[in-house]
Amino acid sequence: RPGKDKAGGHPLRDQLAEYGGKVIAKGIVLCGVVSLLSKNSYNRYVMDFIFCFGLYALLGIVEDGLGCISATVLNNLPVERSFQLFYASASLREFWSLRWNQHVAKLLKVVVYDPIMEGELVRKGTAKQRRRRSLGRTSLATLACFAMSGIMHEVCFAYVSGGVVTWSWLKYFSFQGFYVLAESLLHKRFGKPPKAFAIPVTLSFLLYTGEAHFFKPLRDHGIDMAIVNNIAGLLERL
Repeated sequence: RPGKDKAGGHPLRDQLAEYGGKVIAKGIVLCGVVSLLSKNSYNRYVMDFIFCFGLYALLGIVEDGLGCISATVLNNLPVERSFQLFYASASLREFWSLRWNQHVAKLLKVVVYDPIMEGELVRKGTAKQRRRRSLGRTSLATLACFAMSGIMHEVCFAYVSGGVVTWSWLKYFSFQGFYVLAESLLHKRFGKPPKAFAIPVTLSFLLYTGEAHFFKPLRDHGIDMAIVNNIAGLLERL
């Protein structure tokens, strides 16, 4: 959500300072990630974890850059924050719905989740008008969101790989929908574990499941190192 204006603060200056600072910080993170990944000498799970920070920084630079443009060109139009400390996620649901790439998550909610929950092709109802949430409808809407995310990512993979379709990213995101539902059932049955336990378990699970269907296709087709080398080359020219 857009941040609240501080008392006596200047909205334009405040938003420009916030998003400008984020762009600089994530630029520093991206430089560090490129330096580490260029060595290509770590365990594959360590490489995957570092690559996650690279994705976070790269996407963050683009999206926070939009915040800077909004502050200067678009009359300080509020911009949603996309990432919220993803490495502090205590559950899969928290990671996907609250902390990672919120621009995509909220788009899927409006385009896929809400229409299924309301039984309408286009979302119409207010919070009070929406249907009562049955387990079956909620599960269907959740699975549909992740499947659509998988399709979107598969299209992106085909584009950057020159038309290669592996279906691995579709599998990865579709499976995540089932994992989120299973996790919710476990939490209802046994309660939520303490964060000191839940955070490392959640991140480890995401890395483990991501290795086979998300990161491996990137390595197999050389996309991961192509991105690293392209960014490294760009940084050298700056």
